[in-house]
Amino acid sequence: WSIIVTIICCVPFGIAAIIFSAQVKQAYRNGNLAKAEKMSEWAQWMIILSIVFGLVALPLQIIFMGLS
Repeated sequence: WSIIVTIICCVPFGIAAIIFSAQVKQAYRNGNLAKAEKMSEWAQWMIILSIVFGLVALPLQIIFMGLS
């Protein structure tokens, strides 16, 4: 999901989601399940923020592109 929202919605939050997702895998491999769960929650929030900002920005982009 992180990669998809990065491409489709909002790049800055998508990149943050990718970074947190990578940290989940690393923490899980090291056996640190608490950190993996925390990073997973952060990745989920970044995905949600990416979708929300993408949906908010799309109409604004259409309006401003139409005014030019």
